[in-house]
Amino acid sequence: MDTTIKEDGQNKYGYKIFIWIILALFFIIQYVLRVLPNEFTLFFIENFKISSNKLGQIFGLYYIGYAVLHIIFGFLADKGYIKNIVIISLLGILLSLTISIYFYDNWLMSLVARFILGGCSAAAITSVIKISVLYFKNFSFVISFTAFLGIVSSGYISELLFNYYNQTNWESMNIAIICLIAILFIISAIFIPNKDKLIDSQSNISQDSIFISLIKLFKNKDFIRLCIVGALMAGTIEGFADAWSSSFFATVYKNIVTPSEIAYLTPIIFTSFAIGTLSISIIGDITKKYYPMLIIANLSMMSSFSIILSGLLTSNIGLIIACIILGFSSGYQIIIMTLGIKKTVKEMAAFSGSVLNTIIMLGGYLFHSAIGYIFNSTNTTSSFQYALSIIPIGLAIALILVVYLYISDKKLIK
Repeated sequence: MDTTIKEDGQNKYGYKIFIWIILALFFIIQYVLRVLPNEFTLFFIENFKISSNKLGQIFGLYYIGYAVLHIIFGFLADKGYIKNIVIISLLGILLSLTISIYFYDNWLMSLVARFILGGCSAAAITSVIKISVLYFKNFSFVISFTAFLGIVSSGYISELLFNYYNQTNWESMNIAIICLIAILFIISAIFIPNKDKLIDSQSNISQDSIFISLIKLFKNKDFIRLCIVGALMAGTIEGFADAWSSSFFATVYKNIVTPSEIAYLTPIIFTSFAIGTLSISIIGDITKKYYPMLIIANLSMMSSFSIILSGLLTSNIGLIIACIILGFSSGYQIIIMTLGIKKTVKEMAAFSGSVLNTIIMLGGYLFHSAIGYIFNSTNTTSSFQYALSIIPIGLAIALILVVYLYISDKKLIK
């Protein structure tokens, strides 16, 4: 893939790569913080007497915070305020972690901390998208590669942090993360360019206000349908893998996998998800068969997750293969993003991407909340199956919508 740097006469090749590395590290850290609670699901329920309903709200509120600020950050990023949103967001994450240290057993403060963390995390992908568009010719590959790095790293780093927690305590683990973010904050404040050095021309930037831009998008019916499809398909990663997977495997498949093997099943899903995100992006760019690929991804997700959910797998090899298929096919989001952006004008590409991703995140919140509400905290196979059955239902509805959009698109082309 061509990742040649765009020449603008201001910054050298190495400096642009360095800026991308800073933002990629930000993306990796926020993704780790996003999936880290998955390691502590049973720990919170058993040690702090938090019900599954409340825990589902804590998990889900991340996506509300993400959704609230993602659109705003997308709008500001298009105006060149990358440095501002990164600095403010890193400070917000530091505040969130500080709250987690001192109020970890307070449900209300846990909600506040998770909301702040979700909102500030939205700055990472927004900044990566904008910098990639400005600095790289083949920016879609760079964005996918950044996502690949973040997703692959998150599962393994969160496992390392959980092991560090077991060797120390909750406070020490959070302080270690705070130190890493503080270092990234200093580096970002020094090296990320200001607005005047980032954007030379306003000719390709929409002059509409954020409200006018939103109205234009919500009048686009195909765009909204794609947003709904993305939200309905979000449950496998943003509902199962990032929150309930470890406790599910420990309960439903305890007879065929050991605790040490269970610890690697979620990272396997995220690693496959990362590979799928990158691979599906490349295949989509080459074939342009976006809707057929989306249909195949949906069917693969539905079948593999249903098999996992059934509890009928009798070997750890079969479970691992199902997890790989589930993770890989969950990389569909790049296809959704590409189709959504193609439905809008060029000047609103970054903003429309933020809105689409926001609605997908809202889908994640709804899945988290619904699963937590349905789950009855008895940690039995039937409890997990009943609560998580909402995920294949969402996939089935999404499949109907995708087929409808595909047929409509073919008629439009004819």
